[in-house]
Amino acid sequence: MTWFQAQNYCREHYTDLATFESYDDISMLEPTFSYEYAWIGLIDDPKSWKVNLGNKSNSWRWSVTGETGKTTFEAWASSEPSFGNAQETCVNMDTDGTWIDTDCTNKYSFVCYTVTKQSDKVYKFFPTVKSWNSAQEYCKEHHTDLAMIENSIENSMVLSKIGGKRSWIGLYRVPWAWSDRSHSSFKNWDDTEPNNFPLNGHCGVEGPHHKWLDTSCSVFQPFICQQVTRLRTTLTSDCISISKAADQRANEEISDRTRLRDVRSSASTGWGERKMGDSGEVEDRKGGEKGQEGDFFFFPYLTKLRRIIHVPARHSQNPCKANKPGMDRLQASVEESTLKPNPTDLSDLYSIF
Repeated sequence: MTWFQAQNYCREHYTDLATFESYDDISMLEPTFSYEYAWIGLIDDPKSWKVNLGNKSNSWRWSVTGETGKTTFEAWASSEPSFGNAQETCVNMDTDGTWIDTDCTNKYSFVCYTVTKQSDKVYKFFPTVKSWNSAQEYCKEHHTDLAMIENSIENSMVLSKIGGKRSWIGLYRVPWAWSDRSHSSFKNWDDTEPNNFPLNGHCGVEGPHHKWLDTSCSVFQPFICQQVTRLRTTLTSDCISISKAADQRANEEISDRTRLRDVRSSASTGWGERKMGDSGEVEDRKGGEKGQEGDFFFFPYLTKLRRIIHVPARHSQNPCKANKPGMDRLQASVEESTLKPNPTDLSDLYSIF
């Protein structure tokens, strides 16, 4: 399946394409794959940053706010932004006033700005060359921040300051986002990856040794789904007399009954095949012969580890408030119920297709 087809399938039958937060999560998979690559939930969707400034987690943001702009103004040069070599995540202004995405470690002149009491922006050019991060630090210390540009007039004002020198402005982005919208910053890229070659490597795949690579989202690959199980812990309360609360055994009982237990399922493996039917739906079968290339999706079906995610305890109303003096100790009991998976939680069950 393509990345987006795999995403739709995982969301329909599981929770989402797989998210990884640490090497422990990767160890939940088999040591090596029986195939070359498999889709995971990592994507740098160009619709969020290439077509327009966007408002997604991987979209362009202004340094001063860390947020997307209040206007839709942009001044990209032709064929920009390109995210060349998967490194160009900061922006400078070219000598003609157009914007170019560039490797943040490159050194250029820069433009800071200060906001006046009348809420006007005053721009100041600095010919000293710095990396984007160093320029940002300087501007934050001595001015408001690197230049923020929200309309054509402000763009022309900055152009008039740079004197024919390419200069940093305050636009940047953080590429790559997880399909389930989790905030995991864990990365496990292979050497020389990601490289966005040839300028269409916008989706992430897991390699045979669990290193990640970027590739075109339209390539057909096996894929890894995740399933999330969440439990809510509810503490219900009733009153105990002071004398009973002093009883050591009662205290131990309260402690035991409120202790959360890890829940894990046993590991199992198997295999099967998935065929795209005439109706476009995926058909499941066990065994069988391999079909034509592109027809079948063979997979080792893994249930490696099922961890339960506990929601913070929700307390019921304290009945002791309405009771007489001497009933001031709470006895807690635990009630757990399965909830609909939250897309911000990490997978507890990985299935590889």
